[in-house]
Amino acid sequence: MDNIEKLLKEIKEDRTIWTDKNRKPINFSNKFLATVGDIFEKSGFGEAKVYLLNLAGRNRPDALKMLQLLKKFETTPEISANRAVGRAIITCLTTLKQMEV
Repeated sequence: MDNIEKLLKEIKEDRTIWTDKNRKPINFSNKFLATVGDIFEKSGFGEAKVYLLNLAGRNRPDALKMLQLLKKFETTPEISANRAVGRAIITCLTTLKQMEV
């Protein structure tokens, strides 16, 4: 199992990404995922974090969960070296939740 497969498995099994503090499910809209994925791929970790922090300040639990996800990305060298991989993971999060990894 390579690092990306391990990361996908870790994301899928991490209940804190998929639920809020009251254990209600977090729903990521496709538009939100596409926007974050584009920002991440084109501009990197810093700009994606600024965008998400701005949204989190407006009471967006999905933004807080995405910040959590970016922390996991930072520890994966394949994503740091090729941000397109990170974008692909971000944009398929709703599918990943339902898939067997």
